[in-house]
Amino acid sequence: MRMVFSVKLRSPVVLGSIFLLLAASAGCAAEKSMTQAPTGWTVAILAGGSALRAGVPAAVGGFKDGPVATAEFDRPVGMAAAPDGSVYVADSGNHRIRRLTMDGPALTATFRSPVDVSLGQDGTIYVVDAEAGQVRSIRNGEVRTVAGIDIVACREAVKQRKASSSSPLGPGCPDNPGQAPFRDGPGATALFNQPSSVAVAPTGDLYVADSSNQVIRKIDLAGNVSTYAGSVGQPGNTDGPAQEARFFFPVKLVSDASGSLYLTEGSRVRRIDPGGGVSTLAGSRAQGMDAAGYADGDRTTARLNDVSGLAALPDGSLVLADTGNQRVRLLEADGTVSTLAGKGGQGMVVGPASTAQFSNPVGVVTLQDGSILVSDYNLNRIFRITRTAN
Repeated sequence: MRMVFSVKLRSPVVLGSIFLLLAASAGCAAEKSMTQAPTGWTVAILAGGSALRAGVPAAVGGFKDGPVATAEFDRPVGMAAAPDGSVYVADSGNHRIRRLTMDGPALTATFRSPVDVSLGQDGTIYVVDAEAGQVRSIRNGEVRTVAGIDIVACREAVKQRKASSSSPLGPGCPDNPGQAPFRDGPGATALFNQPSSVAVAPTGDLYVADSSNQVIRKIDLAGNVSTYAGSVGQPGNTDGPAQEARFFFPVKLVSDASGSLYLTEGSRVRRIDPGGGVSTLAGSRAQGMDAAGYADGDRTTARLNDVSGLAALPDGSLVLADTGNQRVRLLEADGTVSTLAGKGGQGMVVGPASTAQFSNPVGVVTLQDGSILVSDYNLNRIFRITRTAN
C-alpha cells in the first residue's frame, strides 16, 4: 500500500520554467504546408468563455465556479477524465484542482499551483506541483503528499538559517537547495527538480516526468522513489534500454493499458515499453529549437514544436497538444502524423477545425464520446473538439 504523509499547503508560486518556456516559444516554428487539411471536426468553447472586453471574448484569467458556459479559469494546464464523465483540470493560476461535469456546475477542491493531474483506478487524483517538486494526492477531500520534499520551503529555510545559525533546515532538506535537487529513496525524503507530469500505470505504480533532472522516476506502491529511465543531469535523445536512454526536458507522461509509457519532450514524442526500452515515435532528433517545425507525414518527416499535452487512444494512436504550432495533432499507431484542429498562428477562432485557432494549447484529454478537450494556457479556456460528418 502506498505510503503518504500529510502536508500543509504552501502559498502560490510562479509555474515551473518548463511551462513558461512553452508559452514564450509559441509561433517560433517555420510554417510548412499541411499534407491534409483537418476535416470532419469542429471546435467550440466548452468552459471559460464568459469574460468579455469591449463586447467580445477576452483572454483574461479569472476564477468563477458555476455552469461551464460561465466558469472562469486562470492558466489551465493538465487534465484527466474520470469514468463518470467528469474532467479534472489543473487550474494553475488559481492554485486549484477544478472539476468539470458535462451536465452540471464546475466544482473545485482547494490546492496550490498544480500543473498536471492523473487518475488512479480507485478514483484517487494525483497532482504534480512543479515548483515545490512534489507529487500529491486527493482522495475523499483530503490532500496529502505522496513523494517529494517541498524545495521552496527548503530554500526559505536556508535563508532563515543564514540569518540565524540555529534555525532548522527541516527534515530531508538539502544543504544547498539552490542546486538541482535530486534524491531517490522513501517518498518523504525524495527530491524532484520541477516535475511536470505524473502517470498511473495499470499496476498502480506512479511514473513522474522529472523534467529538469532529465529523467523518468518511479514511485512504487510502498512509496519508494527510484530512477526508472534516463541519467540524472545528462540531457540527450538516445534511444535504447531505460538506463542508457537520454531525455531532453520531458514534459507530459501518460500510460496505456499495456503498461507502456508515452512522453513528450520539446519537438518529439517517445515511448517506453513495459520492458523499459525507449524509442522515438515521431519528431526531429535535433536538440532544442533546431528540432522545431511543422509538417504532417510519416514518423521520419513529421515535425512538431514544443508538444506538451498528450492523450492515448484505445487504438494505439495519440492526440497531441502541439503548443508551439498552436494545433492539435494526431499521431497514429503506424507513425503517421496529421493535424486534427488549428490553422496555426495565435488567435481564438472556433468552428470548423481547418479554420480554428488556439493560442497556447497545453493539455488534451479524450472523452468516452470520442470528443477531445483542449486547455489553452493563454486563453484561459477549455475547448471541445467534436467529430462532424465528413
